[in-house]
Amino acid sequence: MLTLTKEIVCDTCPTSGEIGFRLKEQLINDAITLDAGTGELMAHDLIEHINGVESIGGIADELEAFGVSWAVLGSYAGELTTADLGNEIYEIFRYFEGLDNHFPIPRTLKCEHDESFEHAIAAFENTADEDGSGDDEYNEKIATFSKLAMAHMRIGYRKFKRKYQTANWAEDRAYENYQAIIRAVQETKDFDIGDEFVLKLNRGHCEMVKVELEYDYED
Repeated sequence: MLTLTKEIVCDTCPTSGEIGFRLKEQLINDAITLDAGTGELMAHDLIEHINGVESIGGIADELEAFGVSWAVLGSYAGELTTADLGNEIYEIFRYFEGLDNHFPIPRTLKCEHDESFEHAIAAFENTADEDGSGDDEYNEKIATFSKLAMAHMRIGYRKFKRKYQTANWAEDRAYENYQAIIRAVQETKDFDIGDEFVLKLNRGHCEMVKVELEYDYED
């Protein structure tokens, strides 16, 4: 994924109350967080959410995005630690209600980032232990989620490598695109609720172009 074009709209963030950017195709709900102008959330949604915008918000999709996060921002760029990743895993764990027939733990093969994933999961488990009830049911929930996190981070990483189709340069290309999106959002200064933009990404170059909306005025 080296090129893309996305429609962006300015809206009020339900969680912070700030004006921010969201992908127009992304449904608004009470739990969504909008990009307030840093570009980091927009870059995360477009680069790390490997299954596309329509899948954002699901537990499996978030864990798969963490597999990409580690490969690009952690292992490659050195901007993400396993402790940071562990904290992110814990935030998703808080929404985990348990497995069922429609949400099993996938069987996966080992990957090159397993050791780092294990450190991140250990950090998650420590935080969950400190914040939880400590009973057997809760401990079993932690153990189950740890296995789920490992499986889906592996899956996300492998999807990422297939999507970029450049095995030796996938992380480099993704990080270049990630930074380009951040710069384009940060350079967009004049925006208000209802404004629309088109984000265009092409091989490490990105721009956000404001859409001039047409209004019908009555005489």
